[in-house]
Amino acid sequence: MSDPQTNYLKNTAPEQEERFVQVLRQIPLFKQLPEELMYQIFQYSKFVKLRDKQRCIDEGMFDQEIYVLIHGHLDVYLKMAAGGEELIDVVNRPFSLFGERCILGEPRGASMEARGDTLLLGIDLSSLPDVLEGVSAPESRLEDSAYSQNHAMYTVFAMVLVQRLDRLIKDQYKLMQKIMRLLESQSAWKKDVLLTTVFNQFCANQLLPVLEVHEVLQGVFSQNQIHSEQLSQLVANTPVNTEAVYMELVRLHMIGELEDLNRILFAIMRHIVAKAQSMREYMAPLQNQDFDLPELITLSNYCSTVYNKIINANMVVRPLSKTQFFSAFYSETKLDPSALTHALRDGGWVKDHFGQAYIMYLVCETTIHMVTQVNRFIAQYVKYLTTMNSPRQKTESGSKYGEGLVKELIGMYESHTEDSPAEAAEEDGSKSPQDDVEALLANLGL
Repeated sequence: MSDPQTNYLKNTAPEQEERFVQVLRQIPLFKQLPEELMYQIFQYSKFVKLRDKQRCIDEGMFDQEIYVLIHGHLDVYLKMAAGGEELIDVVNRPFSLFGERCILGEPRGASMEARGDTLLLGIDLSSLPDVLEGVSAPESRLEDSAYSQNHAMYTVFAMVLVQRLDRLIKDQYKLMQKIMRLLESQSAWKKDVLLTTVFNQFCANQLLPVLEVHEVLQGVFSQNQIHSEQLSQLVANTPVNTEAVYMELVRLHMIGELEDLNRILFAIMRHIVAKAQSMREYMAPLQNQDFDLPELITLSNYCSTVYNKIINANMVVRPLSKTQFFSAFYSETKLDPSALTHALRDGGWVKDHFGQAYIMYLVCETTIHMVTQVNRFIAQYVKYLTTMNSPRQKTESGSKYGEGLVKELIGMYESHTEDSPAEAAEEDGSKSPQDDVEALLANLGL
């Protein structure tokens, strides 16, 4: 068997090094990396061509490669406790990064299978210094500057992972809302649209002004005795930036000043929907009802977990409060690992490259484990929703979704053709068909 290192670009296409680095500089995912790290990526990268149904990653396997999708489709499968696999996601956006779990030294958490011919860039991370060894055996650490590349790469991974987790956490709320509607009545399927629409618009600051959402927020915050100078300022402005309100509620929950984030969010949704259902712009009326549903994973719980790991790892050299941590982690209206690492450095909490690298490792570790949890939650409830909806699929006249879950999932994302791969890639680059669970459910007729 040939040495896999013989497939590295430094051996198969050494003359392409400068061109490769120039291309890497233009990809948003990598453009912030130091130049020397870009050259190292070339040294330890290889192109991976997959045929239809061929897998680049099998759940449970160990290796040290991350992948970047260049062209094609990948289905993400998860093994289920009852046996078999469930399709939980699709990767088809050019330059999507995946396989980050390998940095933890743990087995792969899911399988990745090609849908048609697919081209990847595989990057071997075994060339980076072992940060975990440096933690367990400080005397074995290299010169501090050697860990700057770990810090840069882990920050890239953390940026991708945190965005993914944020999407999945919001997907949970959508699933829970759909399940609540189903439990209320099988005949209420079409009414799901209103609650999902209102929640989407709330998180994206796109609610219509006619809703006068500041009145709803003032009432909910007053009734629940929620006090925050930032919330008061946000609600005082018209129109209210509801995306910023959502992130402030997350912050308050993380630092312990808000006891039950989920109850407050659902209360806000109930009041907004009560207004929206009487407005022509929002159409279908909706009757809401509380149900005893499993506890959801929240973004504030995630932030607290990251904070506790950093504190317990003794990586900060002076006291860091939860409020300071969230302010460092929060940039504009989203969590930003890059902003976190800069703030901790500039504020004097972390003084060396090794500490910065290990903190970004902890962010990646926490996010990877939570993404796995949420993915299993979503797989379980998508299957539950589909099972509950099966009578409707069988009886709905003329439905194009009546051939079953598996067949729909297999075919719903096929858009590339051999005749015009460049054109297909350009279309896919704008938006992934499964940017959230709503797209999956909509395509299944749920």
